[in-house]
Amino acid sequence: VIFLRSKEGKIMKPNEQVIKELIAERDELQDKLSKLRKFTNSETFYEKVSLSQARGLNMQEKAMDEYITALNIRIGDLTK
Repeated sequence: VIFLRSKEGKIMKPNEQVIKELIAERDELQDKLSKLRKFTNSETFYEKVSLSQARGLNMQEKAMDEYITALNIRIGDLTK
């Protein structure tokens, strides 16, 4: 693996390594989001958690979805 140096002299990872890490992060997050959605879409969801917890989990679901979108944008940009 060849590492690059930034203008400031910092060692930087090659794009291929960054892409691999971003894909791994995205895939892990997608797996977690899938499990969360399975739970939040279950018939017993509102019976198992308080209204406050349900709101928080719904917010978390939206944030995770946005994070996946951001990772996909970064991956797409690096693979051009």
